[in-house]
Amino acid sequence: MQKLGLCNYLSLSSNMLTGEVPNWIGELNRLETLDLSGNRFLGQVPTSIGNLQLLKVLNLSANGLSGSLPESMANCGNLLALDFSQNLLSGDLPTWIFGSRVEKVLHLENKLSGKFSSAPKLQVLDLSRNDFSGMIASSIGVLRNLQFLNLSKNSLFGPVPGTFGDLKELYVLDLSDNKLNGSIPTEIGGAFALKELRMERNSLSGQIPDSIGNCSSLMSLILSQNNLAGAIPAAMAKLGNLIYVDLSFNSLIGSLPKQLANLPSLISFNISHNNLQGELPAGGFFNTIAPSSVSGNPSLCGSCSQQDLPCSPSQTHCSQSKLFF
Repeated sequence: MQKLGLCNYLSLSSNMLTGEVPNWIGELNRLETLDLSGNRFLGQVPTSIGNLQLLKVLNLSANGLSGSLPESMANCGNLLALDFSQNLLSGDLPTWIFGSRVEKVLHLENKLSGKFSSAPKLQVLDLSRNDFSGMIASSIGVLRNLQFLNLSKNSLFGPVPGTFGDLKELYVLDLSDNKLNGSIPTEIGGAFALKELRMERNSLSGQIPDSIGNCSSLMSLILSQNNLAGAIPAAMAKLGNLIYVDLSFNSLIGSLPKQLANLPSLISFNISHNNLQGELPAGGFFNTIAPSSVSGNPSLCGSCSQQDLPCSPSQTHCSQSKLFF
């Protein structure tokens, strides 16, 4: 213990340690990094951790910890990163987590609830697979340094705040598997650093905004299993980095913009189970698109260059027995 008392870094991760996290851990008051992840610790997080006022990084993920997080940890004013993911923690998320210095918070796969507050230096926030409910506050837009936000698999409802468009550093936004409704805000185009946008399995309605074309870095756009309507915007053809698109199981109508054929990086473009019509774009990725990616659109057809897809009725040299999906 006397030698440990001089430690500023302690990692006991992935050692199959059992029992409770010992109270004496709070006597190691020079610790700056404490990693007890990947063990079999049970019980509550000891209040003595609040004595570690120099602590900057705390990782207690992948254990069996339960109960709420101790208020004594408000004394850990130098914390930069916290990871309590994959435990059995419950209760409200304490406000001290969002201290002025905190940059990274990972609390996925617990049973936490309550509200999340602003933190001016926060860069990474993952609260997925918890029990959060209520609306996403428009004040989310004050997190100007946020780069990664995952709120998926909760019970959040209400509209998607337009203030997401104020987050100029945000490159991942995952709001999937909630109960969000209303339309995708036009302001989302202000988050031009986005590389991944996921809002699948909600109750979103309205049209995909033209402003999505401003997100020029976007690589993955997943909006499946909502109630989206209207046409697929031609502005999507501006997204030259797009790799994965899933707009399936919505109520989209109209024809696909022909310019989509010019997207150079597409690997997957799933528009199945909508009400789209007309011919698919000819060329590029769409020459080899899988039938399963366009099924469930009775009035959608392919050109004759798309050999596995039904042809347009106007193409008389194509088989009339394969008109519709």
